[in-house]
Amino acid sequence: MARHAVGSAQRTWRAGERLGALKAFLALQAALTGATAATLLAAPGVIPAQFGIALPPGGYPVLYLLASAELTFALLSAWALSMGTAQSVLFVAGASALYQGLFGLAGLFAVLKGGAWGVMPNVLAHVAIALIFSPLIVRARRAG
Repeated sequence: MARHAVGSAQRTWRAGERLGALKAFLALQAALTGATAATLLAAPGVIPAQFGIALPPGGYPVLYLLASAELTFALLSAWALSMGTAQSVLFVAGASALYQGLFGLAGLFAVLKGGAWGVMPNVLAHVAIALIFSPLIVRARRAG
């Protein structure tokens, strides 16, 4: 009986440790996506200008749509962290990895279709975020 309790406690500690790294990354993503959303809403032309893209004011609704997606993931990440359950953290981290990866692929597609090459660092950052989330999710799931 005591051996089982010790083994269970060790598994719980390992799961918490691995979930801790995922929670930290999720918190970082919440802060960054929240800041991106706030910037896109408050000053829509600032971020595109950093990549050499000049949008007419009529193009701003696209940025507002992007801001809503970014804000959604910032709030989902904060919600999962406040819930504190492994299931909520893993679910939102998985959804975030999928979003970031698909965002990167869509950005790559846009560049290949004639978009500004200046966005490639942003595209690669989104792919990198997805690639960082993925092993953290797998390790946290195995530990739990």
